[in-house]
Amino acid sequence: MQDQYIKKSDGYLLVYSVTDRSSFNDITEILENILRVKDAASADGVRFLVCEKFQIYILLFSMILIQLPILLVGNKIDLDRAVTTEMGETLAAKLKVAFLELSAKNHTNIDEAFAKLAHLAYAKKREHKHEKKHKGKKDDKKKHNEEEHQPQKDDTVYQLVVLGAGGVGKSAMTVQYTSHKFVDVYGKSFQIIIRRKSFLIS
Repeated sequence: MQDQYIKKSDGYLLVYSVTDRSSFNDITEILENILRVKDAASADGVRFLVCEKFQIYILLFSMILIQLPILLVGNKIDLDRAVTTEMGETLAAKLKVAFLELSAKNHTNIDEAFAKLAHLAYAKKREHKHEKKHKGKKDDKKKHNEEEHQPQKDDTVYQLVVLGAGGVGKSAMTVQYTSHKFVDVYGKSFQIIIRRKSFLIS
């Protein structure tokens, strides 16, 4: 079931806990699964290198990750750290994804994280739509130009998936964002939590 959500998703929020080094190390495996599900792991796309400094696998993508709206998030910054900000920034830079730290408990950067990912998803979808529109025949050029000058309203629903190891605060982040309350519940079983929130993307 998780693969179905990954395949249909417009954006990915990858979460690790700054208190748990193993959850940080799990991020590359999660990314590998995303690429597998999205059929993006082509022969010229993925190479694996060992980064001795962090003792984890760093995935280098030759334009693949750039095509996917992804935000790397370090949660639980209100607690003692096992993963530094610099480590998160370094991993995000190597993976070529956006990065942010937050606290689900204190509502720190929660709105910013989801808004940032939604903006990334919107930008990618708009870019894809623009490219697709201009691949038409020359006879359609006039029609395309007319459409571009028409005011457009985007009522698109973007499906954003929150992924991460157990106990990193995925549920807490989602509930905090949609309901503005902190729920300190940890379920060991796989959970699907669906929430919807509307906001303006300018």
